Amino acid sequence: MMTYGRPKKLMWRGKMSKFFLVRIYDDSTGKRTWISTGATSIKAAQEFRRTLEMDEALGKDRSVAKASAMQTFKDAVEAWRTEKRATRTATSAYVTNIESIANTYWIPFFGKKLLRDVTSALLKEYLQKRKLGLLTVRLKPVVAATVNNDRRLFSNFLGYARRQGWIVGNPLESVEQYRGEMRRRTRSLSEKDEQDLLKACRESPKIDVEGRRNLGGVEGGKVSAKKTQWAQTAPVPGHLFPLVLTALRSGLRKRTLLSARWRHIDLAAGRWNLPGELLKTSKDYCTPVAASVVEELKAYRARLLKKEGTARVALTATIFGLEPTANITKSFQHAATRAGLKLTFHDLRRVFINRLRERGVPIDTVMGLSGHSSLATIMKHYLEVPTQALEEALRRMEAPSTNEAKQA
Repeated sequence: MMTYGRPKKLMWRGKMSKFFLVRIYDDSTGKRTWISTGATSIKAAQEFRRTLEMDEALGKDRSVAKASAMQTFKDAVEAWRTEKRATRTATSAYVTNIESIANTYWIPFFGKKLLRDVTSALLKEYLQKRKLGLLTVRLKPVVAATVNNDRRLFSNFLGYARRQGWIVGNPLESVEQYRGEMRRRTRSLSEKDEQDLLKACRESPKIDVEGRRNLGGVEGGKVSAKKTQWAQTAPVPGHLFPLVLTALRSGLRKRTLLSARWRHIDLAAGRWNLPGELLKTSKDYCTPVAASVVEELKAYRARLLKKEGTARVALTATIFGLEPTANITKSFQHAATRAGLKLTFHDLRRVFINRLRERGVPIDTVMGLSGHSSLATIMKHYLEVPTQALEEALRRMEAPSTNEAKQA
């Protein structure tokens, strides 16, 4: 424990010292010593003494606190983006959205400010300008959902900064969201649409190609002078059909399906045994598997065993042979386009939930199969009212009641 005396100027070889000095007493050794404050005014010297006392009170973590206080906003965002790139593919929509918003809006607005200077008032000003479209040259206002999405992403970044010890709290907590629900497009598939999609995921399409053919054989070197047309088969990835079918019949998220390994599914008993770390809710998922999925995965496993050997179907191997961060967007979008549909992979989860609801399955059973833990989430983001149901309700309203029919 160190004790610090009041700043003083001392005589040294007949001359008064230029700077104020502070006497330090070490209780553990009983030794005393003087150190220079480097200050010529008593006010600055007293501030130096208070800093020494604070460093003594906080201990070795003081240096970490000082470094955190000097963390710049730009460097903190870059560290956060680096972490996101490590957990997702560089071309994923989430990472692309982060890069776009951070480079277009965050960094130009907050500039070279220190992270500690990003206050609630500054964030409120940023969101207001974002809403009015004053942060880009187009000067085009945006809807409330866009600003709230930006705010949600910024809150994710501030949460990361707090975990790193760069900030104490989240200044966005006192900044309210803008009113306005997120506009979510509805996505329903008829049984014919579903069959067309599955057919496009299984059959390799033939495309017409026009170009100059290679006339030099394997070695090449010679190209035809005129362009010709020919039909060429574009192979479909072997994992696409079983993956899409499983998503349609289970409603599981893409990341969960890509993380699942052969030990997580009992094909003989027809049950999933997914551990909680593979699901967003962190709860174990032990539910039956649809018969069509069991049949397809058995055939898929047999094909893999014949083509790639036992290592590919080992209990520790992933079912679909992809990493959890794999990007399957392109192959799925191509299949959806060939089927004449416009949808994303996550729409398959919505289709599964609404298909169960159309068949009269109770909502608690739907939640058990989809892995949801919140009724509010499934009601807000997934359940849709089909157009046919709305039309039928209007027909019932305009039809004469039973009493009116009897009186007539």
